Amino acid sequence: DRQSTANDAHARGSADQIATDIIDHLPGAILRLENRTDGSVHCLFASAMSPVLFARPINEITDPDLDFRSLIQPDDLSVFLLAINKTTSVADQIDVQFRILNDVKGPIWVRSVGTKMRSANGTVICDIRMRNIEDRIAISEDRSRLQSLLDTVLDNVPLMISVRDVEQDCFIHVNRMFQRIAGIPKEKIIGQGTTGIFGTERSDTRRELTKKVVENREVVELPEIEFDSPHLGYRIFKSAKHPILDEEGDVRYVVSITDDITERRRAE
Repeated sequence: DRQSTANDAHARGSADQIATDIIDHLPGAILRLENRTDGSVHCLFASAMSPVLFARPINEITDPDLDFRSLIQPDDLSVFLLAINKTTSVADQIDVQFRILNDVKGPIWVRSVGTKMRSANGTVICDIRMRNIEDRIAISEDRSRLQSLLDTVLDNVPLMISVRDVEQDCFIHVNRMFQRIAGIPKEKIIGQGTTGIFGTERSDTRRELTKKVVENREVVELPEIEFDSPHLGYRIFKSAKHPILDEEGDVRYVVSITDDITERRRAE
C-alpha cells in the first residue's frame, strides 16, 4: 500500500510538472484574473511567458497592489471589463480583442480566450490566454485599405460592374454606375439572386449564361440590350461575363461588365 501510494504521488507529481512545463512554454500569457466586488481586477497567476507580452516581470503583474485594469489601453477598458464582468453559468466563454499597455512598445493588440466562473465569495475568476495579434491586425487593416481602394476604383469606372457569388447564387458587389443606371441602391441588390432590372425573361437568360460561364470557364458575350434607365432614359448596353477561378480552378465568382454603347450606336 505504501509503495502504491508513493507511486501515485510520483505520478501526480510528474503530471503536475508536465502541466507546468506546458503552461510555461505556451506563447503569450496564461493568466488567472480575479474581478473583485469592489470593481478592481487582480492577477492571481501569470505564466513564465507573460513578461514577454507585457514587458514587465511577473512579480509586477501579480503584485497585490496592482489593479490589472491599469495594464489595459484606456480606450479599450470597457471592452475588457464587459468580457470579464458577468458570468451566468458555471464556465462562461471569453473570446475578445483589445489593447494592453506593453511597458516598452506601448499599446499592442491581444486576443484573450478562456473561461470565467463565479467563486464562492462572489468574485469572478477568469482563466485566460492572451496572445499578441499585432501582425494579424496589421494584415486586416491592410486588407481593409486595399478593399477601400478597390471599391473607389470600381466606383469611378464608367462601366456597370457586378460580382455574383456562384456558390450562394447572389450578388455580392455592384459599383456606383450599376446603381445609377439601375436606379436601385446597393443595399437592395446585395444578396439577391437577380435585380430584375432587365425584366424577367432577360434576367432568366442572363442567369442561364452565367451557368454557361461556370460550366465552360470562359468569357461569355451577351446580346445587346435596350433598356429604359430611370435616370438616363433610353439606353443600349453590351455585356460580358467573366469567370473568376479559385485555387482549385473552379469558378468562384462571375463578374459582369456592362458598357453603355448608346452614343456609339447613334453615331453609327
